[in-house]
Amino acid sequence: SGFESLFLRQINTIMLDIPKIQHNFISIEEQKELNAWTLAHYKSELFSDARMGVPGTRLTTRYFKQENSLVFPECAHRIRDRIKSHFNMKNDLLPGYCHGIVTGIGFDGGDIYPHKDPSWHEGHYTVHCNIVTQYPEIGGITNIEGIEYKTGERDLLIYPVSEMAHAVSTIRGTTPRILWVFGFSLPREDNL
Repeated sequence: SGFESLFLRQINTIMLDIPKIQHNFISIEEQKELNAWTLAHYKSELFSDARMGVPGTRLTTRYFKQENSLVFPECAHRIRDRIKSHFNMKNDLLPGYCHGIVTGIGFDGGDIYPHKDPSWHEGHYTVHCNIVTQYPEIGGITNIEGIEYKTGERDLLIYPVSEMAHAVSTIRGTTPRILWVFGFSLPREDNL
């Protein structure tokens, strides 16, 4: 469509004022690989408490700082590259976390309160491309500026997290919510 074409040309501007969903952005095989990696590592030193809500209900790799030690599955790097190509991202910088990739796991009682993420570089804003690869039985739904976005388990949700308040509803059940975040710091001016 004409709007989507305009969106793709101007992703590096603040035109990302409406979150976008790309359905089935990853394959079932990639979903399984990402879930397996998170489930195999969430009890390791790579993960720490997300520092939001009830302690211990959300764990994340966001705060792990030893760049060379954190080895995400190869498919995570391929997905990040695919995102850059798909949205024609140019002149992006890495946000303040390892490889521009974060994974998190949320358990019963976990949630995310409304917040905005930092702009990691002057003159840039932070964009997240989020893929929930596993939903809990109840909850775990992303809310952006008061609107719920219930994506499928392989869909990509893209929006400027430094510009829009976002939250996640309380997780209920025995199945954890697994999220993969592919982050980008994009220049505020249009450089495409």
